[in-house]
Formats: sequence, C-alpha cells, structure tokens
Amino acid sequence: TKRLTAAQKLISGLSTEKVRWSVDLEGLKEKRKCLLGDCMVGSAFLCYVGAFSFEFREELVRDIWEDDLRKREVPMSSPFKLEQLLTNDVEISQWTSEGLPPDELSVQNGILTTQGSRFPLCIDPQQQALNWILLRKKKKVPTATLR
Repeated sequence: TKRLTAAQKLISGLSTEKVRWSVDLEGLKEKRKCLLGDCMVGSAFLCYVGAFSFEFREELVRDIWEDDLRKREVPMSSPFKLEQLLTNDVEISQWTSEGLPPDELSVQNGILTTQGSRFPLCIDPQQQALNWILLRKKKKVPTATLR
C-alpha cells in the first residue's frame, strides 16, 4: 500500500505540472510566431551597432529597424527586448558578479562581446567593459583607446 500511496502522490503532483507545462507550451508557441522579426533585429544588432553610442544604438533598433518591421507587418515581440533574445538573467548576473555594471549599455557590450562572431568594438568611456573582458580572459587583450 505504501507503493500505491507514493504512486498516487506522484500522479497527482504530475497532474499539476501538466497545467504548468500547457501554459509554458502556449507561451512558446506565441514566441515562435515572433521569432522572425526578433531574429532580424537581433542579428542586425550583432552585426552593425557595436561601434555606435548607446543613444544611436537605441535609435537604430527602436526607431528605424523595429518600426520598419512593424510597418511591414513582420511579427515580432512587443515590447522587443534584446536582452531576452540574446542572453538571459543568469548570464547577466554572472557578468555583474565579474565586474560588468548591470546598466543597459554594459549589457549590450556584454552581448556584443560574448555573442558576436567578430572582435567586439565596445563604446566604453569608463573602461568598465575592458576591465570585465580582461578579467574574463585572464590575459592581455589587444585594445585601442581613442582620445
């Protein structure tokens, strides 16, 4: 009877999980519909915006690319958040613990550094991203400072 009781508890516990899994599945189906537009903006971000200031990055992403895709009725997340597409809260927390500030510009620099296929070009006036990269790589990384 102990095995039967344990089995009943397991089945009742899993039945509540079915509800949660169903809700998660519906959320994933909705995200899948928005994947095309989200990936277009995310890939454009990784390819083109590293060399620009935070303000110009935001203008490109929000005012130009995102608006253009919405006018063309390309499905995308609303509101669109780069951080949700290209990283996650755990990774951002790890970056913060490694010395990268949690502000949006620094998170964007972290995304460009870890997700980009080319050498990152980070706008980093206070050299916070540089210090973070050096800490992560534990060696001298070639850098250039413009004055």
